[in-house]
Amino acid sequence: MQNAPVVFGLGNTFIDCSAVASHELLEKYGLQFGVPGNLTEQQIPVLNELGQLEGYHEMPGGSTLNTVRAINYLMKNKYNRENTVMYFGAIAKDEKGETIKRFLDDEGILYKFDEHEIEETEVNENGSTTVTKTNFTGQ
Repeated sequence: MQNAPVVFGLGNTFIDCSAVASHELLEKYGLQFGVPGNLTEQQIPVLNELGQLEGYHEMPGGSTLNTVRAINYLMKNKYNRENTVMYFGAIAKDEKGETIKRFLDDEGILYKFDEHEIEETEVNENGSTTVTKTNFTGQ
């Protein structure tokens, strides 16, 4: 079993986005330069504007997945070992979920996702984005 994964990660799957935005755009939505955080319901529209900017980039994220990606990079590039990292998580059956899978395929990360049909995405009281699941099979 020399090629079996040696690192397993289980966590919340997110999509991190990156863009070079103007100070005016940040001010428009009450965001501060260099300060990470969750968006409020009033700030969610900034995502549409960021997506239109040149250089906008989405990548899989979340603490566990970022850690798994870093370990995978080290295993491939320093130790020349493939298929040593596996990630478990949940995603929506939508374009964003497919984006995450394509990205992980390109990086050579093994994965298993619990995929859900979603009805809507909402922002809860602490500013975190939550997904309302429908057609949950529990498989």
